[in-house]
Amino acid sequence: VGRLRAPIGYGVSLPVEAGVLCIGGGDAERHFAEVFTLEWDGKKLRQRAHSKLPQPVANACGARAGDTLYLAGGIATPTATKALDTFYM
Repeated sequence: VGRLRAPIGYGVSLPVEAGVLCIGGGDAERHFAEVFTLEWDGKKLRQRAHSKLPQPVANACGARAGDTLYLAGGIATPTATKALDTFYM
């Protein structure tokens, strides 16, 4: 149905009204700060970019409570040995 702009895994995916919100993630070389929505229009998968996170993050955890999205922890690089002490809302 479509392709992502780059191979990416280990991000947080949360359901939103428009589709699926994808936050952060990474590949073997780096982690990403990108946030985008995957939207299905019935024929084609569309990607809509949002503001980036303050820093790259993968392996974080996320949740949605009503209209509020939460993102906590994760790691900043593929070789990180310590979790981030971040919490975004």
